[in-house]
Amino acid sequence: MYKSNALNLFINITITIICIASFVFLFINQKNTYQGYELMYLMPLSYLFFHMLFIRKVLTNYGLSIFLAVYIVISFTRYVILPFLTLESGWYLGRANFPPNPYHFRKAILLMLYELFCYHGIVYLAHRIIFKNHKYNKLLNREKLDFEFNSFIYIIFILFSISTIILKPSVIKYISFISVNSSYMSFREFDTLTSLIILMLTLSRYLLYFVIVKFIIKFIQPKHFFLSIILVSIVTILNALIFFGTNRADFIFTFIVSLIILVYLYGKYGIALNLVFISLLPFVINGISSYRRQGTVTDGEGAMVVLTDKLQIYLGGIYNVAISLDLPERTGNILLLLADIFRSAIGPNIFLKNLDFITSSQLFNYRIFSVSQVSQIIPMIGQSQLYFGFFLSPLLGMIFITLAVFFTKIIIKSNRFDLVFIFMLTSGRLGFVMAQNGSILLNDLTSLIPLFLILYYLNNKIVVKL
Repeated sequence: MYKSNALNLFINITITIICIASFVFLFINQKNTYQGYELMYLMPLSYLFFHMLFIRKVLTNYGLSIFLAVYIVISFTRYVILPFLTLESGWYLGRANFPPNPYHFRKAILLMLYELFCYHGIVYLAHRIIFKNHKYNKLLNREKLDFEFNSFIYIIFILFSISTIILKPSVIKYISFISVNSSYMSFREFDTLTSLIILMLTLSRYLLYFVIVKFIIKFIQPKHFFLSIILVSIVTILNALIFFGTNRADFIFTFIVSLIILVYLYGKYGIALNLVFISLLPFVINGISSYRRQGTVTDGEGAMVVLTDKLQIYLGGIYNVAISLDLPERTGNILLLLADIFRSAIGPNIFLKNLDFITSSQLFNYRIFSVSQVSQIIPMIGQSQLYFGFFLSPLLGMIFITLAVFFTKIIIKSNRFDLVFIFMLTSGRLGFVMAQNGSILLNDLTSLIPLFLILYYLNNKIVVKL
């Protein structure tokens, strides 16, 4: 965690100014909004209040972690920027064939305010409880990152994973470098064995990065410091530019964590390198976006409408929450909730995928398109409200937030390079808790963490001296 009074002051002042400006604009124009959106002005005002009440204290007492950084950016955009864009663009009614009625829009705003209070509150409480009597709030640096770990099991796993390509050469079509593979195939098109091989190769890519960086740091850096910077930078950027699938979030998080590692290792030199490497980010994201781009309801609209629509979709704005409130009642059906969110989890999905039931995501998408296509994300608060009801609706998201803070403690407490990297990647993804749902986050957690921890344990237990 990075603790800086200057950074905290900058964050707090920036949030205060923009929240007040957004609130004033929305309040003055509340009568000009679409029916049901009148209370939208409360969102930036509430965000400022709860930020100062909870998040400011976390920043002051514990510092800024990658989870908290992502969480602040996502929540700030969702509660402060998106309402302003919605009013300015006039994009109140999104993609549904039949939009929600004004009652659902009002209820969505109130539910989101309640969600904000509970999520911000649990961020504060989780830090107080999990970091109690611990002072892990200093910036990780070169001296704290430990590269004295065994690599034998990692190397064996990497070689085994690569050898499995012989069994299923089609996995190559899922792997891309800089731009999407011209022969790209979707993960859903592969059978179970091929999917397992892809997961192994995904982890092997990180393990190979750990092994190579360890070698450079241990054997080259002591004698050739600047050469080690060049080599680690090359390996790091190559690792970041290799991606599996077309998920932009996966690529962005790997890229960001890779850049943070350079700062941890080389300080000001790492910052200078980041300025160069960040210039590559728009090209890769644009390439992925171009591949995924399809005709949408915003085709032919202005840039502000397109931006508002995308933020609405990816961050779970008022409209998407309102849609989730207009679904058939499932309150109290906890077994169905578990089947719903674990259906995407690696392992349980083998058994649950054969169960005949309609998931919350299918319900949500059918409410939008009136056909059985699944392309939109039901927000976390909407999915949780469907099963827990209004007052317990923040519960599911609060569990993931607590888990993210626990992972943050592991990052700070540990000095193992491999452990730090993997948990930074995972906790950063959990910072999207408001914009994702339980099914997506469980899939993220189970696709990487369990297998890595098994290899991590074996790697510590089995030592081969050459």
